[in-house]
Amino acid sequence: RQLLWQKTHDWLANANWLSRLQIRELKPGGVLWENEQPSSESIGKRGYETFRRRIRWTRHFVPDSHKTQELAESIVRVLLRSDELRRFLVTMRPDALPDLLSIKLQPRFEFSDKVLRDLIADKGSRLYQEIEENRNIADNGCYAIPDDNVLLKFFFGNAEEANTLGVWKPVGDATINAIRMAHQSGYDEYLNEPNDGLDVETWRDITFVSIRFFDIMVKAAMVQSVPYHMWLFYMPRFVTELEKIYDTSTNNVDTEDEFPTRSARLMYEVFNAMGDWIQNLRYLDKASPHAAIKGKGVHPSSVIPADAALALGDAMMTVALSNRIGDSFARYLHECVLRDIDSLSRTGLEGEMRTILIRAVLAGGNRSPGRRYGERLKTFVAKTDYVLRNNVNDYVETLNATYP
Repeated sequence: RQLLWQKTHDWLANANWLSRLQIRELKPGGVLWENEQPSSESIGKRGYETFRRRIRWTRHFVPDSHKTQELAESIVRVLLRSDELRRFLVTMRPDALPDLLSIKLQPRFEFSDKVLRDLIADKGSRLYQEIEENRNIADNGCYAIPDDNVLLKFFFGNAEEANTLGVWKPVGDATINAIRMAHQSGYDEYLNEPNDGLDVETWRDITFVSIRFFDIMVKAAMVQSVPYHMWLFYMPRFVTELEKIYDTSTNNVDTEDEFPTRSARLMYEVFNAMGDWIQNLRYLDKASPHAAIKGKGVHPSSVIPADAALALGDAMMTVALSNRIGDSFARYLHECVLRDIDSLSRTGLEGEMRTILIRAVLAGGNRSPGRRYGERLKTFVAKTDYVLRNNVNDYVETLNATYP
């Protein structure tokens, strides 16, 4: 409804001046502030609203153009539901996708899901290209997204858009399905080969790109104070699925390497991303909804650092109790968690976050692990560098108290 006659009609018809008047602030008890004088701004606003109210009857002489609107919406619905058009745009005209995704009609939600499934399934898509090129971190701990990256800019330039569309679901579900179907597709053979480092193949791997997608999304939501966790709990699910097909029995795999296999490298990327979300607490303003961590850490709370601690504890439990992941790599991931703890100070907001993180790791998120989990963590601690172990003595003491 952006045509001239439509805007004019709506301006006249929406002259409900009472709902828009600024009500003067009241003292407790309902008494007006003493000696309060109406400001020139409030006088002008009242005059403007009174004028609108008196000419409201003229709306009957201005065409509302509802028929035009209905026809336009019908055309848009046809476009959004066309599989042929969607596939063409994803492949040939991805720059045009944000224009359709931003139309405020119900079919855009299904269109968004299908677009993201198409993009994440195609290793040569614009989404893969943008994520590979988008590696710079700004001073606030968030990724700097240039205007050229039109898809990332649309979804995460205003992360509320990503929240509204629920962009985590099509990407997360497609990644989990790819790992679950790894035996049929041969993807498991690729994952269980020796890790060759961060090469071109890595940026064409669906799991790695999805992890980076979540990393960009969650950091943007934190900085922009979007009051939701953006379903970061997909991350420990990635670890769970990778653990199920983890295999170091193939040729040329050295279990003592930092990352014995590509699958191990992906697990590390998950742990690294979740650790960053926790540490990024230091970039938040105290008024941010994601800085309200007091009392959090037991259940999902939509406070990202606290929920990231839960997710990290969940993933740690999967790794520690695995019969497939060797002790060497499991201990390495545990040391990554200890370094996350060590990076947080013991006072103030970071001190509270440190306590939440320790509690979440020892509780396996909120999965209530048994004694075997505690014994595994003690084994890892015993083989940890002395300096690091001393720096996280609060973790060690809590571990011994929780699992005596």
